[in-house]
Amino acid sequence: MEEIKSLLSFRSSRVNCAQVRQLAQQKSQEIDHKIHQLSKIKEVLDELSVKCKQDSDESCPILNTLEDWDESNT
Repeated sequence: MEEIKSLLSFRSSRVNCAQVRQLAQQKSQEIDHKIHQLSKIKEVLDELSVKCKQDSDESCPILNTLEDWDESNT
């Protein structure tokens, strides 16, 4: 919604259609990138959820993987 509001704000300025189209394409690419990132996160969470045995006394594989990931990225 913010992207749409941002583009609509150009209606009152002297920005031409080609500039608005370029901005719209840039926003579209940014959204595609976010969707790709979120899809990857979803895949990992889905895989981890399958590995998780709720009744197990073992440590949680979801938390272990996320903890390992966090440590490697800090």
